[in-house]
Amino acid sequence: DGGGECDYEFSPATLATDHRYDYIDVAQGVSAHEFGNNIKDQALGGATRMNEYRMAMAETVGPRPIVISKDYTRGKDGGEVILWSRFFGGAASARFHRPGGDDSTDLVDFQHETVARLGKFIAEVPFWNMYPAPEIFHSTDQTIGANILAENNGQVVIQLLDSKQGQRFSLNLQPGTWDTQWVDPSTGQVLDQSSVTSDSDMFDFVIPADREHLVLHLKP
Repeated sequence: DGGGECDYEFSPATLATDHRYDYIDVAQGVSAHEFGNNIKDQALGGATRMNEYRMAMAETVGPRPIVISKDYTRGKDGGEVILWSRFFGGAASARFHRPGGDDSTDLVDFQHETVARLGKFIAEVPFWNMYPAPEIFHSTDQTIGANILAENNGQVVIQLLDSKQGQRFSLNLQPGTWDTQWVDPSTGQVLDQSSVTSDSDMFDFVIPADREHLVLHLKP
């Protein structure tokens, strides 16, 4: 019950370096049991741990898909943030834990709507060519949390947590012109879009709106 409480031979960290498996299910290693009930901690901690599994595989058996068979944080109290964080953390697939017989239809509707909005976003992004890239994000404001996927010389997507309008952060990107799109995951609405051009490899961005959950999509 939780990655740290699994028998050693069945923990995700062990399975990640075992040549007998073609993929690893890390659901128990990234759950709320591991990181507590704070949604930001779950989203950032889970992505960091998935990256640790990826690095362990790279050093031993080579890359394997990371699968999250069930997320226990599955309702309006943070389920959207967590599901999106799985893909921004580099998972190949993820799903909510199934509704129970005593759950209301509101939970089912929420899960369907959340998956639909994420699916629409994914359709515009080459996730299968991207890798976690936390090292390109720089901010002096420690209140901002970020999960990042990047493509070599290509698209970048950033999940921002607890961001406020006017806050600034920087990204290490290839010099050039980039199309930017700010998306509210809770509605799918595009809040702002523009193009930016820079001659240096460090781009500065200003957050356009107060959101607990916000996504920035960059295309060269």
